[in-house]
Formats: sequence, C-alpha cells, structure tokens
Amino acid sequence: MSEPENNTSDGYKPKPRIQHIEPGQFFTLTAADGGHKLKMLSRCKTYCYHSTGKIALGTEISPVGLVFGGWGAWRVKTNES
Repeated sequence: MSEPENNTSDGYKPKPRIQHIEPGQFFTLTAADGGHKLKMLSRCKTYCYHSTGKIALGTEISPVGLVFGGWGAWRVKTNES
C-alpha cells in the first residue's frame, strides 16, 4: 500500500497520478506497479491509453520527471521548471 498524501507548509500536496499528465507525455509507474516507463497515447475521462493497454487515471506514478508547483498540481518538468 502506498504512503498517505502529504501536507506541506503551503497546504495539501497530492500524490502524482496519471491524471496530471497529458497525451504524448511519458510517465513512470511506481516501483510497486513495476516501474515501467510508458507514453500516454490518449485519454478519456476514466482511462489513459498506452501502447500495451489502458490504466486508470487515478493510478499513482513516480514523481521522477514531474514537478509540483504553486498552481496546486503536478506537471511534467520542462527546461524552464
């Protein structure tokens, strides 16, 4: 089972989940889920579709390559962030 969500000095900090990324971006599953790196091909309101199937948008992902910001959400790290 995963650790509880975090409270930071700035308030609530949710765990990174597939719902925080957009189609075309890469994400890494947590080690508990195999640690596989996948690319989101498309999404609907329930699932993320990738090359070998689909995963629920609420699935926790590794924070590697992601950044949490003042906007209250996770996003893929860019050169500017």
